[in-house]
Amino acid sequence: MCHVAAMAGISWGLHALLALVPPVGEAGSALVWRLGLLTGGAVLGTFIFGAYLALMSRLGFLATNGFSALALQDFKGFLRFRIGADGALQAYFVAIDQVPKVWAMNEKPQPVWVPTDRPLASRVHDQFVIRK
Repeated sequence: MCHVAAMAGISWGLHALLALVPPVGEAGSALVWRLGLLTGGAVLGTFIFGAYLALMSRLGFLATNGFSALALQDFKGFLRFRIGADGALQAYFVAIDQVPKVWAMNEKPQPVWVPTDRPLASRVHDQFVIRK
């Protein structure tokens, strides 16, 4: 709904702009219209999506998605799946709040790389089960 309202607002604003300063000819009007929709939609669409992620993170929902758009080195996570003996699919979202920044080659065969500046601490952030 917010994106539809934003596009309606951009269209209204472009109508008002074209009424004040009409461009030269029909081709100029079409060019201004298309460029206005493209740039206005890109700016407002990005703002609306970022505000949605910030609001959901603040309310405790989608906390990991808000940081993924920022491309920060910390606040990473991944999904782990397990199929139980009863056929149920168990999913775990494992969160890593602080990622080590200095790594060294391990003397043992597994794991190949080990952190040297801080321990690799993870926690289960979310989990769910899909039953057969």
